[in-house]
Formats: sequence, structure tokens, C-alpha cells
Amino acid sequence: MIEIDNAVIYHWQLTEPKRPEQVDLRNSIFMSDWYYEYLNKVIGPISSRQLLDKLRTGEIAAETPVRKNDSQWVPAVTVGGLYEAASRKVGKRICPYCGHEVFKVPTVCEGCERYIDRAQKVYVESPIRDAPRESIESEEEDL
Repeated sequence: MIEIDNAVIYHWQLTEPKRPEQVDLRNSIFMSDWYYEYLNKVIGPISSRQLLDKLRTGEIAAETPVRKNDSQWVPAVTVGGLYEAASRKVGKRICPYCGHEVFKVPTVCEGCERYIDRAQKVYVESPIRDAPRESIESEEEDL
């Protein structure tokens, strides 16, 4: 409040209200952390989506031990719904000009180097590949 010659002038400072921090739910505590064993090492935490991707690429096989958060280790094939989710069709975005996969729009397509502001969504089969097996090398001693 400012007083000038018996007149009262109210001075309000207008500020933008504080906004709460944005929370990325994909990486928040609400999502489960997964762990798996690969070549006798514990890998993780990874998200559910990353677990599915590793199953699709074959990095995780049916017998690979996995666990959710702090639960017990179980073979991946025993996790309810995991193989069904991994074998569903997967949607991906492609450039409408050349068919190259794009991850966000607008962007410049890496395939044809054109600027695109929209992409086509296609659904492709996602076969589950067999995981590479550990190779056990035995050293023979020279006698």
C-alpha cells in the first residue's frame, strides 16, 4: 500500500502461481523396478517396458531369473502375462515418405532427410527370440 496526498494506492505484485514439479510417471516410484540375471550378473533396475524389449530381443530367455522390486527370483516364463505382453503387436511411428522409423515428431527423418510434422503408426509382430546362451570355456592344461 502506498499513500500519496491522502489517496491510497494499492500496489499488487502480480506473479505467476508456482506450479508443482512435473512428475514423470514412467520413472516414478509407482512403477515397478525389474531385475534379471545375465551371465551371472544382476542387471537392473529396469522398467517393465525395458524388460519386454529385452525379452523380444532375446537378451532374456524363458529360464532367465527375474524379480520385481525385492521379491524372489523366478524364471521369466513364470511371470504372469509377461510372454503374452511381449508377443503382442507393437506400434511404431514411421516416416510417411520413406517408411523409416521415427521416434518423435516434428523432426527431420534420418532416412530421407525431410522435415515431417506427423508420422504414420504401424503395428508389427514382435517375435520373441531365443536368448544367447552363456558360453562356458574350459581351459585345457598342457601336460
